[in-house]
Order: sequence, then C-alpha cells, then structure tokens
Amino acid sequence: MNKTFTILAVLAIHSICSTAQSIDSLTSPRVWLKADKSILNSNTWTDVGIFKNNAFAASTSETPQLTGIINYNKAIVFDGLDDYFKIPYSLEGLADFSILAVYQSTDTTERGIWGSEQSTSRNVLLTTRKAIGPDTIPDVYGKTEKITVLNSVLQNWEQGNATSTNSFFALGSAGKAKKYKPYKGSFAELIIFDKSLTFLERVQYETYLAIKYGTGLHGGNFVSSGEKVLWRIDENKTYYHNISGLGRDDYFGLYQKQTGSAYDSGLLVMSAGVLSNSNIENKAVISNQDFLIWGDNSLSMRSVKGKGIDSVLSFIQRKWLVTVNGNTAKTIPVEVYVDASKFPANALGYWLVIDRSGQGNFSVDNIEYVKPDGISNGKIVYKNVVWDKDGSGKDNFGFAQAQDLFAVVRTIKNPSCADKAAGKITIEVISGKSPYQFSLSNPEAKINRDWKNKELTTDQKELVAGNYTLQLSDDTDDKVTRKFSLAEPDALYITLGADQKLVDGNAITLDISEQIPDSIAVDIRWENNFGFNSTEKKVTVSESGIYRVFVTKEKDGCVFSDEVIISGTEQRIAVFPSLLKSNDNFNISISLEEPGSVTVRTMNSAGVPISTMVGSSSSEYQFISTVKDSGMYLVIIQTPKGIETRKIVSY
Repeated sequence: MNKTFTILAVLAIHSICSTAQSIDSLTSPRVWLKADKSILNSNTWTDVGIFKNNAFAASTSETPQLTGIINYNKAIVFDGLDDYFKIPYSLEGLADFSILAVYQSTDTTERGIWGSEQSTSRNVLLTTRKAIGPDTIPDVYGKTEKITVLNSVLQNWEQGNATSTNSFFALGSAGKAKKYKPYKGSFAELIIFDKSLTFLERVQYETYLAIKYGTGLHGGNFVSSGEKVLWRIDENKTYYHNISGLGRDDYFGLYQKQTGSAYDSGLLVMSAGVLSNSNIENKAVISNQDFLIWGDNSLSMRSVKGKGIDSVLSFIQRKWLVTVNGNTAKTIPVEVYVDASKFPANALGYWLVIDRSGQGNFSVDNIEYVKPDGISNGKIVYKNVVWDKDGSGKDNFGFAQAQDLFAVVRTIKNPSCADKAAGKITIEVISGKSPYQFSLSNPEAKINRDWKNKELTTDQKELVAGNYTLQLSDDTDDKVTRKFSLAEPDALYITLGADQKLVDGNAITLDISEQIPDSIAVDIRWENNFGFNSTEKKVTVSESGIYRVFVTKEKDGCVFSDEVIISGTEQRIAVFPSLLKSNDNFNISISLEEPGSVTVRTMNSAGVPISTMVGSSSSEYQFISTVKDSGMYLVIIQTPKGIETRKIVSY
C-alpha cells in the first residue's frame, strides 16, 4: 500500500522522543544544496554533501540568480519563467525518501517547487500549496505564498522499483511536463535523503533549518545534533509563537549570528555583536553548541498599566521568553533591535525590561531595566544585552514605557523573627536628573527618614516588617511615589480571629493547627486571664476570658502570638494568686455580661490606698498589679453590677 506523509514547519510537530542516537549516526543527505555555502556558477549549483549530486541548468539564461536573502542568509532567486535545475538523482529506485526545503515565493500563484521528471513510477511533486505522492492524492497544506516556509516531505512505498535511466529530480518546477507554473521566489536550501528519517533525525535537521532561516517549529521541540533539547514546547507553551534563535552547530554547518522570526513582520531582531548586512558579515564569535532561542506570547502591541503597586509603569502586552543552552551562551553580548513603530507612541520611548527568573514576573521591583542605545534603520537598538545572568537557563523580557523620573526598590534582606530590624533595601533610580531628594516612611514603625543623594543607588538598613512609602524628587522637581512592603519570611502568622461570645452555654473551639506547617517544629502554650492553660493546637473553651496563644519555633526560639476575647453571659471576677511574695505580680481578671467600666483599688490592712486602675468600654479586663511589703491587702472591684472584694496576702 502506498503512503504519503507531508509535514510543514508551520504546522504542529509532536515532542521529541527519547530514542538515543549519536551524531555519527545521523543520516547523510544524498543531495544537499545551500545557497550560502554551495557554489553557483554560470549553470551549476554545487552539492555540499558527500555525494556531489550537483544541480545543472540547461543554459546560463535558465540559471537562477544568487541575489536573494532569507533571514540574513543568501538565497537563489527563480524568475518564474524559465529558471530551472536538473539534479541527476532519481527517486524511482527508492522504497522511501525524505526531502526538506526552505523557500519564499513572491506571488500568490500556485507554482511548482520540485518534482520527479521523466519518471514512470515516482510521479511525486511539491507546489506552494500541496504535495502529491505515488497514490496521487494531494496533501494540501494551504496557501503559503509570500512567507518563508520550511517544508518536510516524507514518503514511502511498499517496495522500491527499478531506476529509469532518464529520470531525474527537477528543482524550480514540479516537472516541465506538468501543468504547474515554474517557481518564482527565493530558494535557500534543499536536502534529499534516500530513506524516511527517524523522528529524532528529522527534528534535528528541522531544528537546524528553523534556526538558520527563522521559520520556527510551531508545536515541536528544538533539538541539536548532540540531542540537546534547546526549546521544550511543553514547558514554554505560552511563548510558542514566532520562535527564532541564534546558535552554532558544526555538524550541520550552522553558524547563525543574527536573526528574526519569519512571521513577526520584522518586529524583533537579535544579533550576536553588531548587526551586519548579512549573517556571514557578522564578526561575532559563538562557540559550538551554544544557542539562544526565543518565542513570544503573540499578545497585542497595546500598552497596559500594571496592577496594584506595579501600576506606576505601562507594559506592552506582548512578552518574550529566551532559553539559553551551551557552556558559554550566557556570555554572548547581544544587540536587540525592535520596531517600536508598532508600539503605541510614547515621547520618552521604551525600556527593555528583563525578568531574570524566567517566570514571567514583571513586577516593577523585580525586573532589570535596559535603556536604548539609539536608532538604527528605524529600529530601537539595545546593545550589550547578556542573557541568563542568574544561570536559570532562561529569561523573560518585554518593553515598558519610559518615564522622566522613576525608581525601583530592591529588597536585599528581609527582617527575621530573630532580628526584627534586619531589613535592608537598595533604592535604584532608573531615570531622573541628579541630585535626588528621598523620603522614606513607615508610620506604624515610627520610621521617617529624609536624605539627599547624587548617586543612582542608595541603601537603607535597619528596617522592620511593614508597609513603606518612598517619595522621590529630582533636580527638575519631578516627583514619584513608590509603595512597598517588607515581610518576615520565617514568621508564622497566628490569628485567633474576631472576638466571640458564649451563647446558651455552647462551647467555642479555638484552632491554630492549619496555621502551623507540619515541617516546622513548635511549642504551644495557651492561657487566659483566669488561669486557663493548654499545650494543644486546638482547645475548647466554655468560660469567658481573654485567651492567648503563644507559638514558639524550636529552631530559633521566635515566638508568635495572638489573643481573642470570649465574652460570657454572666459576670466573673478572679484575683490570683491570693498568696504571693513581696514585689511579685498578681492578676485581677474581670468578665462582664456587657461592655462597661470598671475600677480596681488596692488597700493595705490600715485602709491606705496602694493603687487604683480603671478600664472602660470592654467586657473583658485583665489588670496586673504588685505590692512591695508583706501583709494582708484588700482588692476592691467596682463593676456596673456593684462592688466585690478579694483578699491577698504578701510575705
């Protein structure tokens, strides 16, 4: 049974399988024509492969011209009239074959690209819209005219046939005897194999072509000759649009130093070193097996404000992800060119902003800011950009509207439970005119600092957890306000919730078990103002009082606590201990039916007042008092319901 399988690089390709394979085992092409490496003379296009199946034109007038460019690489140009190559290689004797081609047509007419010529049993061909195999059923892949295409055709038969001495491979036409018009456009590379490539082999060759010509492999992984996965579609599925890259792979002769996507209308170009007129003129040096691959999220070019504290900046919605592979890839200085005419107009231009974590966190205090270095051929250029400084293997990047005055706050060190004032920040002025006037405040922590500085960065130490406001002005009297917070990352946040009231004698459960991770060892202590105690994570209470919980981390001894008032249905009064040493504290606890005022007086045995304490507007009170001398004392408690007394003895 005859079979035809055609795949186009702009269609989906499944992820790479795990089959092991060495570079030496990669299949060598029977025909390999490269516009940038082959020699094109008066009527011959030389084969750079080991089999030297050169392409020949019948005359100089039928020979395409080496005047085209696809992604900064040379391409030959067919005129669509009579340009035509014969390659002395027949498909007839093959049980299967694989053909990869990269081309870009110049009109919207369906035209033949290649085909078998004078063949009696291998009447196969490719046009700009379809492939036809031995079963004569067209494999239609749509209109791809006027875009750069990486096309892969894999076909097989149940068995091979005898080779016709007259048959050959036609390039620039589906075959002169066929009805399709000759090809018109640029043609960069042709690779023919006398077998059906394995999945791994095919993806490796397609990766080489996709990087070289900026076509991407939409829906598929990128894999080098050394079987290194350079781009994982499952991990980077948000950024699978307009994939392109730089890199070097000596097995394929790949040395792509500057590139853009064939499909983003020239929006973004990256160059290792200075961008040149062509890839071969670029003098940058890239080590073998070093690669930078990037793609975008295909969102609009509309500018939107960040949310919350990030609303001080506006970002272009389209974002990119760049992956970095190779021993020295993260040392390559890159120039980034962007066509900002596609962005909303902004008088101050745009900053390149980089999230080094590669997690898509574009919080304004998290990102790195790169200012433009100028304009080149209508594009904004950012020079000496180095990717993957943190070694994470990837970075996210995008563009933010520049401002006259702007500063970010980098958290250098957070406070800790063991050192409450260990917080440290660096304030980095991104734009503005020196000198700068700073004001830092945290009213709750009673922090209020003012200073002046000519430098772009300044540090502030001895900061506690909490919410801060930074106000900045520059020499032009522009002003900007930034709000930020410092937290205690090692803190436990213990809360007992809102105050509660006992109803109809029903007990109330206080539970902190969900607030303490199982991985953290702690000691727990509960108490209330009437002498209650427990060491459980969850307690059930049926009496009114002020309940407190203390959670102590065993690792560092840090204590975290909270309290809640449980009000009751009847008045309770307790004074304890009733027997104590001189100068020791004793406790007076009062629980009222409803919020009200109380007065507590302590008198000695001679009736001389020792102390008076007053409270109001609460239903639960706890007073701590002390007596200096030994003897008997009377504690008088006045509540809305009357006066009660208690005795204590000091020794």
